[in-house]
Amino acid sequence: MRNVKNIIRHELIGVPCEVVDAANKDQIGIKGTIIDETTKTVTIGNGVYKTVPKKGTKFRMRLDKTAVVEGNELVGRPENRIQKKIKKW
Repeated sequence: MRNVKNIIRHELIGVPCEVVDAANKDQIGIKGTIIDETTKTVTIGNGVYKTVPKKGTKFRMRLDKTAVVEGNELVGRPENRIQKKIKKW
């Protein structure tokens, strides 16, 4: 089950999200549902599709709770992210 603790290791397609910080300031505020994901980008759709790079971007994702996820943690092939170890403090 997807939740804020393990979102990095799960499929992102279908997750509602918003760009809260980005290297390209024009991308801040893009809201919608994640439609597609590649190694380095996420496509967010809300009537219009916008492709946003993962690197250097922070996403607010809504699941059981709201979480802010660093895009740098998401960079990589989606199928390989399942095997990624989550850092524990």
